[in-house]
Amino acid sequence: SLDADRDGFIAPAEAALDPILKENFASFDSNGDGHLSRDEYASYQPGPADPSGD
Repeated sequence: SLDADRDGFIAPAEAALDPILKENFASFDSNGDGHLSRDEYASYQPGPADPSGD
């Protein structure tokens, strides 16, 4: 789990463990409060890789 301190949110330092999440953190932080809630993180969850490469 990325929520290392188990406070229910993902802080930027925790998100840094995932390169894609780190790069796009601000776009997933929909309310701009500086951390990701469970709902915001759920919107990020990557799906399976597209075998066609698209």
